[in-house]
Amino acid sequence: MANTTSIPAPRVGFIDERTGLMSREWYRFFLNLYTLTGSGGNQITLDDVQLGPATIALPADANFVGASNLDSQVAQLAVDLQSLAVGPVTQPVIPPPAGTAVILSVTDLTATTISTTGTAYTAVVSSTVNTVRPGSRMKITLSVVMSKDLAAGTVTFNIKQNGSTLSTPFFSFSAYYGAFASFTAWTAAIDTPSSQVIALEWKRDNPGEVTAYATSTLEVTEVYQ
Repeated sequence: MANTTSIPAPRVGFIDERTGLMSREWYRFFLNLYTLTGSGGNQITLDDVQLGPATIALPADANFVGASNLDSQVAQLAVDLQSLAVGPVTQPVIPPPAGTAVILSVTDLTATTISTTGTAYTAVVSSTVNTVRPGSRMKITLSVVMSKDLAAGTVTFNIKQNGSTLSTPFFSFSAYYGAFASFTAWTAAIDTPSSQVIALEWKRDNPGEVTAYATSTLEVTEVYQ
């Protein structure tokens, strides 16, 4: 059983005045310390006590931040902070919410004429636009006003996206002076923002007339989904 003698009180002298040797109380205290520290059988040497604790091996972990790695990270952070201080902060571009309609182009068709008849279409206008939001659709609206009579004539319109017809059946109406018509066609969803070519073609069935349009437009709108 270990000796649990407490440290002697301050009034107990270290040297016994009668014998000139260590007093009994202090001897028992040091003997107790000797016993508690292993009676000389432990692995800690005097050098260890004098120089400091034993070296502890650091874990071989790729995520462990050592002194050298920490220094490099601090240096990089200082560079990043300096660049923020001298340069403008780029704000992210946030597109409008779904359902928003943005006009991409409006083409004026005033004084445009139809000079061919039969089955062939005449290419009237072509508009190249750039979509912005992935998954959006384009709405193409054609508004026409007749400015010259056709003798019982019919005008047929055809709208294309990148060379493919969108309007099926084709838009057509009986043309007479002052007649007005408005047609709308929708594209499929455009997965990736890209350049789109919207083209308008038309034809008439009366070979004896030339038809002109006033205050007429072809409008292309992108509708965010």
